[in-house]
Amino acid sequence: MKKTIRVLTVLIVILLALGACAVPNGHLIIYPSTPPPAEFVASVDASIIKVTPAPYPMSFVMSQEADDLVDAVNESFFPRLAFRRLEKAVKEGRSGFDNPAVYSTMAMYYEDAGDIDKAIEYYTLSLQLYDDDALMHLFRGNLYYQQGEFDLARKDLYKSLSLEMPDLTPFESYRNQMYQLLWEMENH
Repeated sequence: MKKTIRVLTVLIVILLALGACAVPNGHLIIYPSTPPPAEFVASVDASIIKVTPAPYPMSFVMSQEADDLVDAVNESFFPRLAFRRLEKAVKEGRSGFDNPAVYSTMAMYYEDAGDIDKAIEYYTLSLQLYDDDALMHLFRGNLYYQQGEFDLARKDLYKSLSLEMPDLTPFESYRNQMYQLLWEMENH
């Protein structure tokens, strides 16, 4: 039993080293060096009109193939092959692939691969279909920030902050990152 565990551990380490387990995470966030003061956070909050996001439209029907490929890109040991198949299906305009979840998966994959322009393109496609996704605005805003496109970054970050997010720890962390990015841009 111990030998099997050791062999599996070595195999996982090898796969990680080869990049086979690289799963798109979609939150490549820059952590500015100076946390924003409370007064700045309060002024940002005061300038934002909070809105409840529209419910995710049920009209976005994702084919079973698209759903399987999105899952494979996000959860498999070999996401590159699944991603290539997903990308091909989108380029061919196959039915059931014109979906925010498909586009955001592609955006996160491109972001992790370092292709920021393609990532922004696919975040934009996702947001064109469903504009009330706070995290997609955050992720695209962060990429604009990295590119020095501060006006576009601000627009996305303010939009993201205006959308009500659940009071859960991960979302609180995202909110803090948005305030930090906005503070960094104010002092740039």
